Amino acid sequence: MSYRRLYLIALVPLLVYIFLPYVALAQGSLADAKTDFSLAGMQSGPPSNNGDCPSPVCQNVANDFISRDRLLSGSDGSCGNYEKCKSSEHYNTWGPHQTTKAFQPAVMPPNACDQVTWQQARLVAALDYWVDQQLNYCHHHVPGWIPPDDALTDQGYASNPIFRVTNNHNAHQDRLTCTPNRFTDGTQRDNGNQNCTQPNCLSSSDFARVKWEGVDCSDFTSWVYNFAGLSTYGQPLLTAIGAQACDPTQDIDGVLIDINHSNIGTFQSKLQPGDLLYIMQSGSPAIVHVVVWTGLTWGDIKNCKLYYQGGDFGQAGNRTGGDFCSYFGGGKCPSPIPDTTPLIVDSHFAGPAYRPFSGWYQSRISHVRRIINAAAVKDDPQLNSLVMTYQYDSSTKTYTIQSQRYSSAPLTFLNSAPTHSCSRPKGF
Repeated sequence: MSYRRLYLIALVPLLVYIFLPYVALAQGSLADAKTDFSLAGMQSGPPSNNGDCPSPVCQNVANDFISRDRLLSGSDGSCGNYEKCKSSEHYNTWGPHQTTKAFQPAVMPPNACDQVTWQQARLVAALDYWVDQQLNYCHHHVPGWIPPDDALTDQGYASNPIFRVTNNHNAHQDRLTCTPNRFTDGTQRDNGNQNCTQPNCLSSSDFARVKWEGVDCSDFTSWVYNFAGLSTYGQPLLTAIGAQACDPTQDIDGVLIDINHSNIGTFQSKLQPGDLLYIMQSGSPAIVHVVVWTGLTWGDIKNCKLYYQGGDFGQAGNRTGGDFCSYFGGGKCPSPIPDTTPLIVDSHFAGPAYRPFSGWYQSRISHVRRIINAAAVKDDPQLNSLVMTYQYDSSTKTYTIQSQRYSSAPLTFLNSAPTHSCSRPKGF
């Protein structure tokens, strides 16, 4: 045997000794990445099981979600992160509030990615986490609260229910406190039934199947930001839609940006994941709704079974809303849906779900609140003239909120309890 062959044989163990730790480290990193992919709610198994799903942009964004959920919902045996801990009869139809103290701030792990990208990825993962709970759209403050079953008896509907049918106990007379559009098995109705808000339009069997856990739009955005630990002023976002959209009297996270329906075509590319978009009522300049920009498009999710499993929208385990197609022209999805269609998440119709930023959303957007990386807006030469500031008129007790570029169409905020209204001028 030659000296050269002996040298090579002797060299093999040395090379193994040197490089084996790096191989193990790489394997460990891949395992960690796969585990985090699952924890973020992106999938529950190998990537191929759920089709072509969006890849996580950051690692370790959702490792603490289960423990946070236990604390928030009270499933750990405590009263949860609620303002009160009383029996249900002490609540009105909206149930308990979140505590006024914000949840523990999120801590970015080392070497995850840059802070802004990590926070945005965490917020979107939190959206996915709560969408996956298959909640309904309900006039509730917290998603885990179940109102007492006081509306349905063995003889039919009760004569004076409170918690599941409002029945003169607030402005929505004889209306369900949750929509009949989400059932207990997670399935959603199609959009054709969205006007069924009174109990007498439901059979007793359908009424019994309604899911009674859920939140409305602004309670959902407040809840998700608090759950993700991204509220920065020591308290959750305000939950009343007018106050969350406009109120300048309290320390509310972020900065208002005058991206609206008249300039969305120009500035849509400037929106970032986590931005809150406030929507005006059809035929009225009043702010009535809020959605979350995800940064995802239809092309990103169309082949991922976690979001869409083919066929009808709104199937159980589907992150898309049963009303998905209603936001396109004629109330029908185009064939095919353009891959570039941007997606938002909001609580609407049958609860939190992914929906297309089209139709009503796009045509009635009033303005945007940016919470993540808000300080950078003023340094952006394309956005700095869109930053909205306020002035107070003591004679009318109203705040005028406007940007330099669109000073002729300011927001008006009336802060006179119990009214917290926010609106644009008529005709805007």
